[in-house]
Amino acid sequence: VATRRKAACSAANRASPVPHTALVEAMDAAGVDAALIVTSSIYGYDNGYSFDAVDRHPGRFGVVGKLDPGAAGLEEAVTRWRDRPGALGLRVVATSALQRAQLESGHFDRLFGLAERFGVPVCVYPPRALGLIPRIAARFSELTLVIDHLGLAQPPLMEPDPEPWMSLPELLALARYPNVAVKLTAVPSLSGRPHPYPDVWPAVHQVLDAFGLDRALWGSDWTRVRPLLGYREGVTWILESSELSRGDKERLLGLTLRRLFRWDRSLSR
Repeated sequence: VATRRKAACSAANRASPVPHTALVEAMDAAGVDAALIVTSSIYGYDNGYSFDAVDRHPGRFGVVGKLDPGAAGLEEAVTRWRDRPGALGLRVVATSALQRAQLESGHFDRLFGLAERFGVPVCVYPPRALGLIPRIAARFSELTLVIDHLGLAQPPLMEPDPEPWMSLPELLALARYPNVAVKLTAVPSLSGRPHPYPDVWPAVHQVLDAFGLDRALWGSDWTRVRPLLGYREGVTWILESSELSRGDKERLLGLTLRRLFRWDRSLSR
C-alpha cells in the first residue's frame, strides 16, 4: 500500500442511494483507491446496489453483503458467495430488540457455521449487545468475526450512550478471542471536538493495544455520517495524525483489511 493509497470500508446510504460516481469522487479526493461497500439494512437481503458498484468500477469495490439466515437454500448461497467476483464477506446486524434476541437465541448460527466452513468473514454490528459475541466467537472459533463500528451506538442514526465510550470495556474483552477483529468505523462521530478529533485517540489506542494492528481496520461509513463530516475528514484524522507511524497507518488503512478479507483486487479488475 503506497503512502497515499489505501483500501477502505464504506457503506451504502440508509436513506437514499449515493451514486457510485459520488463515492469514487470522494475516494479519489481523499487518496483512497479501493473500498468495501457494506450492504445497508434498508435493502434487506438485496445486494444489488453493492454489486452494481463492483461491475461499474472494476477493482475499486468489494462487497460485504447480507443473506437470509432462514433461507432453505442457505448452504448453496454461502457456497456461491465467495465464488462471485467482488463478494468478500457477509454481515449480521443486531440493532433492534428482535435482532438482539435472534442473535442470542442462535437464529444466525447456521449462517455463522456455513461461513466458517467456506471461509467467509462475517461482520457483526451488535450495539448494546457486545456481551452476546463471546458465545459466537468461541463456538465458531475458525470464523473470522469483524465487529462493525467498534460495536458502539453511533450517531446520527442511533442515539449514542450517555458516555459514548462506556461500552468500550466489553469490546476490549473480545480481544482474547483470536478470531475477532474490530472495525474502527466512523470513529469521528463519537468525538466532541472538531477535526482532527483529538479526543478519540485515548480510546483508539486502547483498541489498538488490545487487538493489535493485525486485527484492526479503518472504515469511513461515509454515507451514514455525511451530516457530521466529509469523507476526507474521515480519512485524515488518521492519515495526518502523529499518533501512529507510517507503517501502522498502512496496516490500519488497508493492509489488514486485504488480509482478513483475502482481497486480491487484480481478480476484480
